[in-house]
Amino acid sequence: MKKTTLLLFALATGSVFSASAAEKVSGEALKLAKTDMPIEVATANEKSAASAVAAEEAVPVTKIAAASKSASLKADVAASFDEPEGFFTLGLTESLSGYTFAYRKGPAYQDMTWTNTSTGASSYVWSYTDPEFESTTNLVSSATDLTVNYPWATFDSPVLAASAEDGTTDTYDVTEQIGYFTGGDTELLDGYVFGISTYERPYYRDEDGYKFTYSSQYTYDVSGTSGFTNGTYSTWSDYLEDENYSKIELAGFANIFPAPASTYAITKMWCWINVTATAATSLNTYIIRIDDEGLITNDTIAYGTATIAAGTNSVVSFDLVTIDEDGFESTDPINIDSSIMVVVDGWVGNSAISRLYPTWPNGMLYTRAEGNDFERKALCMVDGTDADGNVERSFYYAPWSYYTDDTYTTLIAVTDWMFMLDGEFWWIVSDADEYNFASASESQMVVTLDSYYSFTDELWTIEEVDGADYSWLSFEAYNVPTTDGSGFSGEIQLTTTAAALPEGTTYREANLKFSYPGASKTIKFTQGESGVSSAVVDNSSTVKVDGENILINAADDVTGATVYSVTGQKVAETSVDGNATIDAAGLTDGLYIVKLNNGKTVKVIK
Repeated sequence: MKKTTLLLFALATGSVFSASAAEKVSGEALKLAKTDMPIEVATANEKSAASAVAAEEAVPVTKIAAASKSASLKADVAASFDEPEGFFTLGLTESLSGYTFAYRKGPAYQDMTWTNTSTGASSYVWSYTDPEFESTTNLVSSATDLTVNYPWATFDSPVLAASAEDGTTDTYDVTEQIGYFTGGDTELLDGYVFGISTYERPYYRDEDGYKFTYSSQYTYDVSGTSGFTNGTYSTWSDYLEDENYSKIELAGFANIFPAPASTYAITKMWCWINVTATAATSLNTYIIRIDDEGLITNDTIAYGTATIAAGTNSVVSFDLVTIDEDGFESTDPINIDSSIMVVVDGWVGNSAISRLYPTWPNGMLYTRAEGNDFERKALCMVDGTDADGNVERSFYYAPWSYYTDDTYTTLIAVTDWMFMLDGEFWWIVSDADEYNFASASESQMVVTLDSYYSFTDELWTIEEVDGADYSWLSFEAYNVPTTDGSGFSGEIQLTTTAAALPEGTTYREANLKFSYPGASKTIKFTQGESGVSSAVVDNSSTVKVDGENILINAADDVTGATVYSVTGQKVAETSVDGNATIDAAGLTDGLYIVKLNNGKTVKVIK
């Protein structure tokens, strides 16, 4: 892995306040929450006096810290690019340590594209880290967009030079601000575990340029009936669009984790929520799937309960569990392949909690200034009770707040809560996708894999994708050590043995999926002849595949035909009167054996 020095800092803590006892909410509230609802609809109106801050009074900020620019420009050229989608920021440890440099986390061994967003340019030059393992050189590309496939590595952000036809050039360079990790987990620096998070780089712009800022907290009445007390909303009726309730309570906080660039595995969630408890108690978390349309689903992927000690707590940590179809709990790693909503609740009706407020990173000053684009992922979970006592749960984007500078006058958007997941981006790659044992007798070959995990019975599973029998294959793994013998190199050599073909069988295949949490690889193994798509049975009969059909032109002595899979299972049959057509649309692609009732057989590939 390419090494980069990681600088740590301790983040600031916030103030405290007291609140009244909570009122109890119906236990059915969570069930009511899990309805298909587009998040875009659940927005807050902006009725409070704080929203009256004029756009022109807002501090001018941008989504990404200013890149280093070339000198004076003759033409109107502006170089810029967007990073690959599906990356996360490396967040904080459970001791609230983080970086003074922004690192982004994503998958290894997968194509990633930096999308060119430059204007006024006709040609481009990218300078980027060589993906060759342990290389220290940079490569150059003139492509419009830059696509690179990195192994498990640490590397710098690319640099883009955009040029106009008159030779004027502008350079976009954020290498002093952003680096990337591909693959692996978030356990770095001798046991420091940094979660993946959703907030972006904690930098803001002032007269001196871009500087780092600490994070801030919201304070509110834990009874849930009054709004945030930082000057934005004094009651929830000021915040919600629908006020047709006899009671409105804040029931929880939620944060959206966008869809990843590749499946990752999680076992734990922790968040920076400052909470004071008069006695030992607990809080809850839920991981809920969001579908491709951005709708909250009924699919609760995992849940967890955190024990809160009496006194003041800064970090709340949850070990995640799942429940299988038989009702048994599991603490195995959980694969995440979609956008998710992470919810924290449990203080409403809990009189032991006297103070609680979430932390949000105010390093991103997204103001109301016109054209200041941003994505909000922090949500408030609100319960509204109508006159008949019915509880309706909704999710609203977190309110706007004042920036905590010396004047407290800049109104900014809260985009993310400080929630972290122990995301693990694993991988399995192989030298080839298909291996053939040409010999019909017992034979061996070595299949080489590359993986973060060594091959063990506890972690790895092997299954046949199509359900075919693969008992004729066996594997013996050798985990190749590093050159100094100090650990696992990442290379796995699988000595693969194929048993002899049974008498009368000339071909068989198996599509095997090798996997462990967060990673998988499907490899096709074949043995014997590869088969043909059209074959002559004898001088008077032919069998061939035509599209989704198997066509038979047979001799007079053929009155029937049967189709078998390579495992010997009968999958189709037909009567034959000179010619016959077998509909094979429902059969998966692969090799089949057609047996005519005159004793002749032929292999075909669909």
